Amino acid sequence: MLEQRKEKVTTTYQRLKKSGKLSANLLHPTTANLRNECVIVFSKCPDERIRSILKGFGVEISIAADIRNIDPDKFRPLRKFILEEIENPNIQTVELLAWLLKFYDAEIQPITNPIKTPIYKQKYFQIVAVLLLLIAIYVVWPRPKCMYWDGSAYQQKDCNQAAEEELKAVRLDDSKLKRFKRITRPDTINYKDIGRVWYMKIDTVPDFFTDSGMHPVDEEKQLKPITKYIIDKYILKKKDTTVVGG
Repeated sequence: MLEQRKEKVTTTYQRLKKSGKLSANLLHPTTANLRNECVIVFSKCPDERIRSILKGFGVEISIAADIRNIDPDKFRPLRKFILEEIENPNIQTVELLAWLLKFYDAEIQPITNPIKTPIYKQKYFQIVAVLLLLIAIYVVWPRPKCMYWDGSAYQQKDCNQAAEEELKAVRLDDSKLKRFKRITRPDTINYKDIGRVWYMKIDTVPDFFTDSGMHPVDEEKQLKPITKYIIDKYILKKKDTTVVGG
């Protein structure tokens, strides 16, 4: 059963790849891209079975944005399955890929376990009461808040709205919302900022930030504390060059 399911899923992946129907994340299945693809698909097609599988990665999944809290390395078996580097994937890995592919191809269907539902009568007012209760809970229940990186700072955003706009949103962190900024004027940095400024080089050019943590765009990279060497090489040297050039 699993062998047939695995063959069906891999064949579907190759067919969609050749027809150009796959997303960029699935065409280039890095662990980070696969995590991002799960966020996008879950926001549009939430599935309780997939929620259970992702929960097994050690993170409680309430909304699509929660998937971003999963360590990208947890998606390594899925990446190996897609690249055909693993011969015996487990059922969770196979079903995770089947779910992602189903978003682009209606032919592949999830494995279902039919359960006989007991048939019983309910009075009309009981159904109405339950519906009214659910509506009341939906209205008054506090909705989770998210934030997204706009290039210079984190901005607060409703989680559902962020998912609809396909923004790379994460769970709201009040501390990061207030303190974590990109320094747009690196020439203002000096030796007094050692211990108060962090950096990360992207394409050999460093970005400077007002707080520690992971890079807001490349979440697999940890920011480093600024040092005298970095200040001398990328800030003071550039100032000297500007003055001489002027």
